[in-house]
Amino acid sequence: MTGTEKPTELYSLDHRYSQIFLTLSAFRLILERYRDGLISDEELRRIAETFEMNEAVLSQENEQAAINEVVFQLANPDINGPITCSGVTELLRRFF
Repeated sequence: MTGTEKPTELYSLDHRYSQIFLTLSAFRLILERYRDGLISDEELRRIAETFEMNEAVLSQENEQAAINEVVFQLANPDINGPITCSGVTELLRRFF
């Protein structure tokens, strides 16, 4: 992941790469793009679902718990409520 991918490319990565290494700083950039209005609620949810369901997404061991928690919060609106700018701002404050 280079940071230049379009949102639609992010949730189709599993078709193009055998493994994806996700860092907190890269995930922070995704959340900031959402906060800045560059990614829609639906796109962010689909990105999070892709990260949640894809075993090829890897992260550093010391970042894994935080990434998993943020992904879970975003990928499961039925459990955690809808994605909102204030909710993402809170995730950024808590985990980044």
